[in-house]
Amino acid sequence: MADYRIALPAGLLIGIPGWLGLTALSYISLRQDVRARRRQCPVRFHRQRREVCFIDSHSGKAVIVPWESVTAWVATSSGATEYGAMTHHNLGIAVEDPETGDLYTLAIGGPTAAIAAGLWEAIRQYMEHGPTALAGLRRSETAATPDPRELLPYDGVHTFELRRERLHREYRDGERGPVFVFFWYVWHLVTLWKVPFMISEWEYRQGRAPLPQAMRAWSQPLPREQWAEPSALLLCVRKHLAELERRNPRGDFAAHYRQARAAAEQELSARPERSATEG
Repeated sequence: MADYRIALPAGLLIGIPGWLGLTALSYISLRQDVRARRRQCPVRFHRQRREVCFIDSHSGKAVIVPWESVTAWVATSSGATEYGAMTHHNLGIAVEDPETGDLYTLAIGGPTAAIAAGLWEAIRQYMEHGPTALAGLRRSETAATPDPRELLPYDGVHTFELRRERLHREYRDGERGPVFVFFWYVWHLVTLWKVPFMISEWEYRQGRAPLPQAMRAWSQPLPREQWAEPSALLLCVRKHLAELERRNPRGDFAAHYRQARAAAEQELSARPERSATEG
């Protein structure tokens, strides 16, 4: 959808032939993307089970690991091309098969290191606090329950409708002026109104590999009483991390985390000894 929305106004500036050429290139790129996604089974995160499921592309085996055992990192690489120096940023995610020790990895590109890290933070917020914790869900932040359209896992026509409703609400509240509203409508009229969102919705529905039976069964929701709880270590790290950030809100997060982790491990290791002494 992003390629299409760039190609359309750019093509209009260089005439109908340019528009047709850029639109054709965007369509070819979209088709290649869809075909590639059809061959790759997605990684799934189950917050009720607190587990992650990878599918081995060779054997089709479902590899299920605890959420807290997942490793993530952001990698930055640079290289020279005929067009100049290029820098790439990727979010890496890895899990280890507990039965065989095989390592499975996934790389997700981002335009900047901060955005790549933000992708992981979005996953973490979802797994730890639920879908309503994501910063983009502002439509029903004052409501008891979020708008169901906000929880859909793809952009589509509903995304356009939500944005227009938000625009009207912000205009009524005085957060947006008439000039901003005017150009919002001009931009969407130039880019054929809802067509890009229809393309995005079609891309999502067409570009997904069928889920194996094991993953479909694992993905089913659980009764509330069967939901997994965070480990004692994670809860203890959270407590110490919150205290460190309260004392020094501008401190380095990585340093805070290392201190919180060490303090949590020390506290947990001392608990059995204290219990035995008290007993």
